[in-house]
This record gives sequence, C-alpha cells and structure tokens, in this order.
Amino acid sequence: MTGKLSTFERRIEILFFIISSKKVTLSELSKRYSVHKNTVYNDITFLGRYAPIRAKSGVNGGIFLMEDYHNRVFRYLSYDEERVLTEIIDTLDQPEKNIVSNIINKFSMPKTAI
Repeated sequence: MTGKLSTFERRIEILFFIISSKKVTLSELSKRYSVHKNTVYNDITFLGRYAPIRAKSGVNGGIFLMEDYHNRVFRYLSYDEERVLTEIIDTLDQPEKNIVSNIINKFSMPKTAI
C-alpha cells in the first residue's frame, strides 16, 4: 500500500480486497494495511454490518464474503490500480490508449464533488 489511508479508505480497500481474493486471513490484512490485528478485526466487524462478510476459524479458515454475494458486487479499480493505469496510458499507442481510458472510466470509483 502506498501512503496512509484514512479509516474509511482502509475499510473500503479491505472490502474490495476480500471481494477480489475470495478468502483472506486477519494476519494478511494486518500486514497489507500496516495495522494491528485488532484494528482489522474492528474493520471487519464494521463492514459486516453492510456486507455479508463471514469468518471461519481453523486450518481452512479465513475471512470471506458469502458465495452468492460475489456475483452481485460491482468491482471498482483500487486506488493503486487506477494510478498505475493512468501513469502508463501515455506510453501506449492510440488504440491501446482508448482501451485503457475506457477501462479507467468504466471501473474507477465515482468521483464525488465536495
């Protein structure tokens, strides 16, 4: 991860990471976001109010979304994914620029005016 995320940003990133990974552990999330396991636990508890996140302990345990929920979630690019695509777009030929630009426009999180 690059830079320090706010609590809200970290929670959204965690949710998207769980969606894309299918199953993760508390330790993985703790290392990925450079926060204590208790912080990740609190984030998961919070997210569990709004998304069907489940946790299973044991050898094959982890944190995951209920299986049928994966098909109903729209997936946005992460901040880092969008940043990298934006950085490389100028190195591409015009047809590829158009394709990457369409990907960015289609899958970027909506920008809200404040």
